Amino acid sequence: MLSKDFNIFIYFILNILIFLILFFFLIFYCNNIIKFLIIIEILLLLINTNFIFISYYFNNITGQIFVFFNIINNTIEFSIILTLIIKNINNVI
Repeated sequence: MLSKDFNIFIYFILNILIFLILFFFLIFYCNNIIKFLIIIEILLLLINTNFIFISYYFNNITGQIFVFFNIINNTIEFSIILTLIIKNINNVI
């Protein structure tokens, strides 16, 4: 059985690796606004999972509460931006 520290460390490193891959994809290969928004949303979710790992490691519920409100905020932001994009596309066509 692995310790709690080792499991959190592996998840944290995996999370940072996925974050860096998506960040470089965002910089070099993202040419569509929908792809851009989805990648930004995934990057924000990866940051939120890091908050959850850290709060679990330190046995503190504050980070998890912060993540809950942050996910709600990100979802509302993404839906408003996506609605504006769809409205603009319909006006162009």
